[in-house]
Amino acid sequence: MNQASSAGEANRRDFLYFDLGPAAWAVDLDWVREVVASQRIEPMPNAAPRIAGMINLRGEIIPVLAIEELLEVEAGPAHPRRKILVLQGPEWVSGILVDAVHRIEHLPADAVAAPEEAPADGRSARFVQGLVRREDADPVPILDIGRIIEVVQSERTQEVDSRTPPHAQGVA
Repeated sequence: MNQASSAGEANRRDFLYFDLGPAAWAVDLDWVREVVASQRIEPMPNAAPRIAGMINLRGEIIPVLAIEELLEVEAGPAHPRRKILVLQGPEWVSGILVDAVHRIEHLPADAVAAPEEAPADGRSARFVQGLVRREDADPVPILDIGRIIEVVQSERTQEVDSRTPPHAQGVA
């Protein structure tokens, strides 16, 4: 590869497009470890409200998040096309259940609008890091996966603290 084409590649981003409820969303492909067919999600005792349960993926237990309420959308009905996006960060692995997965696009960096250009439609705007602008379709919001994980982990910590008896708080 020559320097001109490698410089062009450096100014490109990959996105995975999916549906959750009636809306299309995008996620930066750097977060996506894999996409798996929907499977039985086992309940997790004492789980935070945003944790739908867990799956066993080839021997690895992965929590599955229910993010519909955060994004202010209603999940579609259960159907065979549902998928679980397995997402991975530096110190965590989680899944999110989505209604459908469509495609991956490799786009120039200028196809991504800054977060301030994203519509401020209430609480879900906190979880949008920008918009993918496309000539052939409406802009697609890009989920801020890091922010979603922060909120879920924060809620989990608050819930554990609220269940800890006062005499045991502060005890390591």
